[in-house]
Amino acid sequence: LSCMMSEFDVAPIATRRNIRQGTEVLKYGSIIYAKKDRDDINDIQDLRGKRLVASTITGTGACQIPWKELENNGISMMMDSRQVLFAGGLQAVADAVRDGHGDVGFG
Repeated sequence: LSCMMSEFDVAPIATRRNIRQGTEVLKYGSIIYAKKDRDDINDIQDLRGKRLVASTITGTGACQIPWKELENNGISMMMDSRQVLFAGGLQAVADAVRDGHGDVGFG
């Protein structure tokens, strides 16, 4: 997370912690992020109407986990977003968010 924050000038919106039997499992996760100068995107509810960027629709951390998190918060990734873009790789997602082609990246 901190590498993405410094390299791509993004700020985290939501992270998913994996707790198993009271212990945090640190082996897998995902992040939903936006450029930190986006004052209109501060939490997961702000993703409605935004352009979402993921690497592929089948990627677990890069799409499926964030998709489920949106769903858990009453947001349909496909129906409530302005656009869903699949960039083909995590670097391409970060580039798209950095360059303004998407509002939010999944990674």
